[in-house]
Amino acid sequence: MINTVIENRDYGEVIKSYDRSSTFFYCDPPYYNLTDYRSQGSRPFGDEDHIRLRDCLSGIKGKFLLSINDHPETRRLYAGFNIEEVKVRYSICKSDKGTTYKELLISNYDTPTETVMDNAA
Repeated sequence: MINTVIENRDYGEVIKSYDRSSTFFYCDPPYYNLTDYRSQGSRPFGDEDHIRLRDCLSGIKGKFLLSINDHPETRRLYAGFNIEEVKVRYSICKSDKGTTYKELLISNYDTPTETVMDNAA
């Protein structure tokens, strides 16, 4: 991918460093109230982290697309943004039909969406 940078820093620092009107940020934070990364040596991504991410994205010059689970608190936190509901199929392999779940695509611009996204590993 041309002009793509992958960073391993705090998202606030990364967004601040690269924010321009021509920048696109894809954000995939831990699911709200579902995941706990302590077993992987990381600290949990809690309510205050989700609020800080929302506040950070509120003031950017560029565009962002955030994907996250459909949770009432997520909808409340991002009520001022464009929120699209999508169905995602989780499965181990492409032959496994898996179960579909609702997720949200949240952005600061209008987004076209598809009905079902395959998320096969």
